[in-house]
Amino acid sequence: MGAMMQRRSFIMMLPLALAAYLIAMVPLYAQSANTEYAVQLIGESCYKCHGGDWATEAGVDFSDLRDELNVWEDRNIYVKALDMLTREKMPPPDEPPLPESTRANLIEWLNHTLENVDIDRIPRDPGFLPP
Repeated sequence: MGAMMQRRSFIMMLPLALAAYLIAMVPLYAQSANTEYAVQLIGESCYKCHGGDWATEAGVDFSDLRDELNVWEDRNIYVKALDMLTREKMPPPDEPPLPESTRANLIEWLNHTLENVDIDRIPRDPGFLPP
């Protein structure tokens, strides 16, 4: 009787274990392959006006941009940048325009990054720490 009960328990638990395994295999965050390209492009195209203490026009500073984590941490800045790119307000008229394919790729990367947050990569706030 004991062996029969163990076998039944095993058979009943097998689908649950398989489902848990399959869920664990699905990535929760799909990182964009264009991250390195986008970071480099923003550096080359935007740092002149939005890069560092000397150049933060409109309160936008991209100098800390290294990867998606920076976009998630400074979400408001990158939502604003996405809006400006989408409405073709950036780069401004006195700067060289981005080729349309480059603009489209950057907009796509920003959309993807802003919509696919990997919450596990964002540092957690430890809360109040007494002095």
